[in-house]
Amino acid sequence: MSDWVQNNIHGIAVSVSEDFQSISEGNNNAVFVVNRADDHYMAACQVISRGWPVLIEKPVVPDSISGASLSELAAFRASNIAVSNVFLFTRYINNFAVRISQGMALKSILINWADREEEIRHGEKSHFDPRLKLITDSLPHILAIISRLLVVKMIECRDVRLSRGGAAVSIDYNVNRQVPCSINIKRNHSERVRKIDVQLQNENITLDFSNEPGIIQVNGGAKITADAEWSIALSPLTSMIDTFLTGCISNNLDKRFSLSTAMWNMEVIWITEKLYNKSFHDWIMEHVRSVSAWTSDLEYALTELCWQQKGASEEKVRKCMYEFFELVRSAIANDPLSEHREQLRSQLSQMLSNL
Repeated sequence: MSDWVQNNIHGIAVSVSEDFQSISEGNNNAVFVVNRADDHYMAACQVISRGWPVLIEKPVVPDSISGASLSELAAFRASNIAVSNVFLFTRYINNFAVRISQGMALKSILINWADREEEIRHGEKSHFDPRLKLITDSLPHILAIISRLLVVKMIECRDVRLSRGGAAVSIDYNVNRQVPCSINIKRNHSERVRKIDVQLQNENITLDFSNEPGIIQVNGGAKITADAEWSIALSPLTSMIDTFLTGCISNNLDKRFSLSTAMWNMEVIWITEKLYNKSFHDWIMEHVRSVSAWTSDLEYALTELCWQQKGASEEKVRKCMYEFFELVRSAIANDPLSEHREQLRSQLSQMLSNL
């Protein structure tokens, strides 16, 4: 992080702290919370308690109670609190939304969203955080984009299906009780995918921003750049940071940083997570019942399960995964009714009940 700041931020004094407990020192005009997801809430509280403006990376809080506590603390300390979401500052999403508004009634939305296991983004190596479920990591961005395409009054989660041990998830939402929205999210995919298909009453409009700023197509016709100013205007990230700092100076934050909006999105994610957990439980138990090999899908699922346990740490997860590997190896080596397979099912059932 220190190297990135030195290479990308110029003209203002920026210090980087790896320990959020130390950010109470010094005189800061603003603080960015971009540490590990589990510590976002505590780090934000530490900053707000000093009355400093803060920009928090997603996910902001682990639950609604923490969100309410954060909001109350910010009001009490008269501190500006902002939630980061770079897609709310992208011109290509805005241009896409404008084009949609020029058509007839919106009938349906299809979003395909995939990431490679490891890739270079903006000159930096990017890799997913195994502590975060796929939906927790991706849905804050996707829901923010949906809110740019139409006025969202309510979202109902109809179904959640997973494959590859949770590295691929399909979600069916119903927006405003009349617009079906299907979302396919993947990790460890062969390529990066960011594509939105919107079906209007009279036409189909697509935005493919797998490579920014992306292209817009109408009915599969000519490809039009989604942002003609991409090479000369501020990047979405720079625009977001600049808007935040300007708001700190004027004491008037842009509404796109709204904590209440972010909390509304998190509520949708938590409801989605309940259906996800059931699908996750069924996937693991079914695969353990017939396991015949240690696969990358099984490893992904078990790693996620270990990280979701209370008090999980890298050391505990490594130990847990080793135990699982030995149990699976023993279960495969013996008959399907062996005590090793039963022990594996029992241990998994207990851990799944903690979700």
